[in-house]
Amino acid sequence: MDWSSFGYSFVFGLSGAMMPGPLLAVTITETLKRGFWAVVWIVCGHSVLELGAVVLLMQTGELAAKEIVAGLVGVIGGAVLLWMTFGMLKQAQATGHVWKAVACMAIFFHILMLSISMDTHGLLITHNFWALIGSIGIFACGAWLWFAFQFASKQEEAEQDEYALANSNTRMQKLGPFGLGIVISLANPYWTFWWLTIGAKLVLDALTRDTAAVGTVYVGHIASDFAWYGLVGAAVVLGRSILSSHLYRWMLAVCAAILLRCGPYFIYTGIRFLT
Repeated sequence: MDWSSFGYSFVFGLSGAMMPGPLLAVTITETLKRGFWAVVWIVCGHSVLELGAVVLLMQTGELAAKEIVAGLVGVIGGAVLLWMTFGMLKQAQATGHVWKAVACMAIFFHILMLSISMDTHGLLITHNFWALIGSIGIFACGAWLWFAFQFASKQEEAEQDEYALANSNTRMQKLGPFGLGIVISLANPYWTFWWLTIGAKLVLDALTRDTAAVGTVYVGHIASDFAWYGLVGAAVVLGRSILSSHLYRWMLAVCAAILLRCGPYFIYTGIRFLT
């Protein structure tokens, strides 16, 4: 398995899954009504729709592989990542210290990624000194973020009742969790935009290697969906204290730091194709 493709796909998928939206609302309400297995079926429906998106992108690979298309996808995808970064930090109610910590974490994440390269046989090698610097920096910034959120002024947490709006449409409820996973995702413009930009970039990059790499991208993406929504479902079932507001905001900020490093890289690679 191409662990690099899996890792990038997992992180990008996780950053999208964590953003509040209709799928999160349905996951919470259906879990409250039907139990934890509702999460599994909702994400399965969501995954089937995303498999269709991946297959469609693969079928248009020749068109998308053109340099001008690849360049535009890179630039737009990078811009979307930066837009998501700011949106996630806004959702996390980031203070000035949080913004600084996120910027520093992005720099150290960049250092860590630069310390990892390929040898002549295609195997990963690590430059230990810079890898150590990057890892220590990421850990320190993670601690900085944690304390920044801890001492930030606490905002009133949204009541779970706001998610009950998802129950207002009785016709939608007749679809069941699997059908809801498909319909709610397809009805979300953000989902379509994500796959036309960030998702397209990941799939097209994987296509330059082989079909198995595309499969790895897909598996990494749906793994992030199952991981996040599984955590949400467990929190609903076992108690909200497991997934506190503090921890949720911290996770958003860490994901934002990763995107802040990757967004400019997408734009840079896109510009190289266009010039």
